[in-house]
Amino acid sequence: PISFSASAQRNKLLRHHAPHPILKNLIYAMTIQYSKQSYWNERYAKDRDHFDWYQHYPALKDTIKQALHGSAGGVIPKEKCRVLVPGCGTSSLSADMVKDGYGSVTSIDWSEICIENMREKDPKGRYEVMNVEDLAYEDGSFDLVIAKAVIDSIICGENSVHAVATTLHEFHRVLTDNGTLICVSYGSPDQRQWHFEGKVENEFSWKVDWVTIPKPKIPNLDVTTKDDLSDHYIYICQKRALLPAAISEETEEQVETEVEDSPRALEHSS
Repeated sequence: PISFSASAQRNKLLRHHAPHPILKNLIYAMTIQYSKQSYWNERYAKDRDHFDWYQHYPALKDTIKQALHGSAGGVIPKEKCRVLVPGCGTSSLSADMVKDGYGSVTSIDWSEICIENMREKDPKGRYEVMNVEDLAYEDGSFDLVIAKAVIDSIICGENSVHAVATTLHEFHRVLTDNGTLICVSYGSPDQRQWHFEGKVENEFSWKVDWVTIPKPKIPNLDVTTKDDLSDHYIYICQKRALLPAAISEETEEQVETEVEDSPRALEHSS
């Protein structure tokens, strides 16, 4: 895996210098790995410790609570809330939510090694091997879906616009009519919001809001400006009555820009 220091140096170069074609190809090769199942199997075989991408549960707790209170169906009690955590990795998020009183938490990842590891660490938890683009659940199975870094990982791969649309369609499908999707990302609204609004392949019946949250401080690293990407973004998508969506010329331009700029190292944002 790319070390934080290496990816930080690389992103600093990208912000201040136009990348040479060779450097651009190297960066692409380094980041496309995040969209590959083989990379994650190899990573989890080497590193079996708990690791949380972006944010730990305590930092997200209040946002999750507010989202559930603001759902179209009214307040959903924690003990009755059915939660799906896609791309769970070795995060402690699911176990922490159960400890905090959430009644049903299901965690999925497409890495068999990861799921075997998590079943050993948390034998009382519910962990399943599954691809986020093809969820094996019936429509309306969950009240809440929490995805940390999932969309960012997919965007690092090939055919990412279609893959993101397919994934969001699956999240939308398995949510109840009043369900909520929470996505944690390093991508700002101009890079991500049009995905959630479904302006490419789907018409999503949810309202999209977003808030920022400071990135956890990393020892011996000085991040002092917005240019250094000091925040993560939390996208809150709450389902509502279906509204028509249309593709605008502006959206098409966003698609082209996103495809060109998508390869980035997730490690920089962890």
